[in-house]
Amino acid sequence: MILKIIGIVLLVLLTLAFLILLFPISYRAKADLNEKSYNATVKAFWLFGIVHFGFVINNTGKKYCLRILGIPVKRYSEKEKHSKKSEDDFKYNVKKETAENTVSKDELQTPVKTEGRQGNADNKDKPDIININIQEEDVSEKQKDATLKKPKDKTKKKIKISEIITKIKDKIKDIYNRIKEGFQNLDNLKKKVARYKKILTANRTKEAYRFAKKYVLKILKHIRPKKVRGNLKIGFEYPDETGKAIGYIAVIFGMFNINPKHFRINADFENKVMEGNIKAKGTVTVGIAGYYILRLYWNKKLRSVIRKLS
Repeated sequence: MILKIIGIVLLVLLTLAFLILLFPISYRAKADLNEKSYNATVKAFWLFGIVHFGFVINNTGKKYCLRILGIPVKRYSEKEKHSKKSEDDFKYNVKKETAENTVSKDELQTPVKTEGRQGNADNKDKPDIININIQEEDVSEKQKDATLKKPKDKTKKKIKISEIITKIKDKIKDIYNRIKEGFQNLDNLKKKVARYKKILTANRTKEAYRFAKKYVLKILKHIRPKKVRGNLKIGFEYPDETGKAIGYIAVIFGMFNINPKHFRINADFENKVMEGNIKAKGTVTVGIAGYYILRLYWNKKLRSVIRKLS
């Protein structure tokens, strides 16, 4: 009985692994673009729609949702997140304003202390003899300060000259240290360039590059959309930039085997414009893509080159 249960569990696990690795994931992508707004959606289905993933991005935000058997498992919306943040900020500001208002009311209610008038009246009745004595003392103190200022001024001048000399010395040292660091950095840069040049020109690196290029192209060929249709009008500020963009698009068309009849490119060499729409369909098999990735990961030559470069 126990052996039967173990066998059934193993059979279920094997069938699940077989489905995950060999049953393809189909995806659809759609994008609309103009001067004012943009909108892009991606939908992926697996196992006849039992697992469904949807992703939407536009100028208002982004959101995604993962569903299994039509039940949402994970959901995210940037709009809801921003709205929650704005509500929390509003509540915090309201609490802060109410606290400030209560503090200001308490300050207004506190009584102000007033000094008695008797002191002022008594001061008026005092004679002016005290003021005369104070003026005489001030004159004598000023005379003393005038006699003491002359030797102090000379010492201050000496201190200022010594400070200027020390500042000039510090600046010269700083400039010298910066020049020294600059030469050291140049030497280090030369050594690094020589090291990387040696690594990149080695036969082992060339073999690793050929191997990586082969499997990266296989991965791109496998995941590329099988059907692509669209219409794109493109134009930049300068005509040479528009020409370069058209050249890059032509290279992408060649890599992904896109038919120019189904995807039209209209180049505008006079106006700055970017508008159009794109539709794409394709499939990805996890087992095949995973096999190519593992071949890249397990290659000893490629790993050793990456380790040396890092």
